[in-house]
Amino acid sequence: MRKWLCYLSLVVLFTGCKENSDEFSLYHEDGRAKPVVVITPVIDSTSYELPWSLGEEFSDTIITKLAQNGVLYLPEDNKHHSHISKNPFGTDIEWVKNHYSNAEFVVFLELVEHKDVHVKKNEESTDVKLCSHDLNIAMRIRAVDLRGNKPKVILQELVKDSYYISKNVLHTDYDIIVWGVDEYLSSPMGLAHLSFSKEIAERISDYILLAKSR
Repeated sequence: MRKWLCYLSLVVLFTGCKENSDEFSLYHEDGRAKPVVVITPVIDSTSYELPWSLGEEFSDTIITKLAQNGVLYLPEDNKHHSHISKNPFGTDIEWVKNHYSNAEFVVFLELVEHKDVHVKKNEESTDVKLCSHDLNIAMRIRAVDLRGNKPKVILQELVKDSYYISKNVLHTDYDIIVWGVDEYLSSPMGLAHLSFSKEIAERISDYILLAKSR
């Protein structure tokens, strides 16, 4: 029995390490190269107040989801790219190719909306966070292909979603339940952010894989 448990533990450990290494490998198991992609930090253009940075949270969660998907290669220094001085959503993108010379693709993200909106006007409380409300989130995506002589925009989209939060859900104090603690993952906002980040990650993967196949 002990031998069997030991063997099972080794199998689980080996499988976990194999899956983990595949997430960060430049190549698929069949030898095909993955697209090399830089995900720049999310620009937060909202005025939503929280004790932590929404930009950092979405950046970290989106990159984590992309790594877990295992279809793109994200350089090890991917999380350390600082915010750039030029407008990544402007018409001039010639500078992008030189700035990210080691990548095949670069993705720019901007959080443009993060807002609580009343859905029932007849509720007594005037505090939207104590009432049933929608959490509206919108993020702008621009993915640029750097493989040619000139950079080429392959995805430009505004992704919007709305998450209903019932007043019957126990009120969460986000001064205490902050991003990074276990309780945040199961909070209404934490679940909404996770779902939205997954959607963004899927959009990025789909378009880059399509461009890579051409």
